Amino acid sequence: MAEKGSSAPRILTQDTVNVTRGNDNEFELPVRVSLDQPSLSVRNVRLILDKFRNLKVIGSLPVVEELRAGESPILTARMRDNRKQGSRTEVRVDAHLSFIGPGGATLETPRQTLIVKIHGKEEHQEIANPFRAYAGGLPVSKREMFFGRRTLIDEFVRELAKPPGGMCYALYGQQRTGKSSVLEQVRLRLTERGAIVASLSMGTIDRRSMTVDFVEEILDQFRVQLDRILPSELSDPLLARWPDATTIERRPLRSLQRAREAGRTVLRRAGFSATPFVVVVDEFTYLHEVLRRRGIEPREHNELRDFMRQLKGILEARLFSALLVGQDTMPRFLESYPNEFSVMATRRLDYLSLEETQALADVPVRTPQNASRYTGYALSTIATYTEGHPFFTQILCDRIIEFVNSRRRSNITQSDVEEAVESLLSGNDCIEPHKFDCLVSADNTHSLLSAINQEHEEDGSRLAMEVLRRIALLSGSQNNPISIEALQLEARQTKALEDLRMRGVIRETDTGVAIRVLLYADYLRRRAS
Repeated sequence: MAEKGSSAPRILTQDTVNVTRGNDNEFELPVRVSLDQPSLSVRNVRLILDKFRNLKVIGSLPVVEELRAGESPILTARMRDNRKQGSRTEVRVDAHLSFIGPGGATLETPRQTLIVKIHGKEEHQEIANPFRAYAGGLPVSKREMFFGRRTLIDEFVRELAKPPGGMCYALYGQQRTGKSSVLEQVRLRLTERGAIVASLSMGTIDRRSMTVDFVEEILDQFRVQLDRILPSELSDPLLARWPDATTIERRPLRSLQRAREAGRTVLRRAGFSATPFVVVVDEFTYLHEVLRRRGIEPREHNELRDFMRQLKGILEARLFSALLVGQDTMPRFLESYPNEFSVMATRRLDYLSLEETQALADVPVRTPQNASRYTGYALSTIATYTEGHPFFTQILCDRIIEFVNSRRRSNITQSDVEEAVESLLSGNDCIEPHKFDCLVSADNTHSLLSAINQEHEEDGSRLAMEVLRRIALLSGSQNNPISIEALQLEARQTKALEDLRMRGVIRETDTGVAIRVLLYADYLRRRAS
């Protein structure tokens, strides 16, 4: 028997295990195992099942030839249910592991009891998968699929809607943390309150005539929304005072002022008083990326700088309130233009809380009776793997629903979550490496935050990957914090570590650092093996 605290593997599965019995009464029992001790490996890790009644193991029990520290594979045993029809769905199965330790001796782990819930195919009703639309990274527009951020959104809506305008926020954070979804929810709520809202992305603005294109896009959206709410007899007076394309190109700032004055005048005549005008802009730090690129033409560079000067005038004129959304490079962008952005209030977006993460996974797939489909530790296991990162929570939940539907089950246990995680980490349908780019670098330039605005910016992604791989390997499957001294980093890698800490990719405790998104840490450990 292996001693507690030794280099023994262990069975991670604790919750009820959902299985589906086929027409031949056979089913697959998945059991996740791991080895936590750093820098060790064991051989011939075999799953042994006993003390079960009227169940039969089919074929050989599963074996892992070598289990390395930090790995947590799933061993799958095939079994047949020989019980009579109408028997209880839950059965108890004792399980333990045998293995060959580092010293060459054959050892066994203590026995533990697994609760197995056996379903028949006839019981299943397919679960609609609302996560599929967002697992690719699209912003969440449906209110019923948006969770958390309530305090932040309430602040934005309240302050941006205050007349006469001029309030400006800069929202930034890691890529894929839901900033565009926050922007969309703010836009929807402001519109519901009667605000005139223009929504645009800097990635779609023509860089060769940026100021003109920016103003023209805002005025087009303002005009369409005004025309929609105004009575027909006031539309013509509005159009008569609205700037044309030639005027906008010649005097963009003055055109914006005239258009807003015309809009407010006709709104007052229509009975709308103190209507707020708001602009929400996504991908704002894209401008900073372009300015930092090598080889940019002087004309384009000058156009961007002219746009920043014009934007300062627009903001100072209080023609509208604004919400500008960008990546983690936003503070460096603001530092580069302190005069232009002096009126900006900044807010940083982090991951969802535990409660928000569990609500995101649970509420959209509840039963018609509004009961949760998750049992035991299933919801907390999702939060453990994603740390509340919205993008990876959507990806994992999408895979969970796909998995339980394929197994014709309606409830979700911890073992279902673990199997969904396993399918993301290995096999033909594993998660693509580029999905994790949002954790590796702050933006598409792959620069470290500390190197931004320097003449020679290093390849921050390469340095960050070196540090992340080292942390993942030393942390083990429990993702324990590793002391910075144990990482043995070079000076350049230390800068990358600080970058990861500043961006919230790693968490720092009194004992060291660890990758926050366990799914990514496990992914790195698998690839290193």
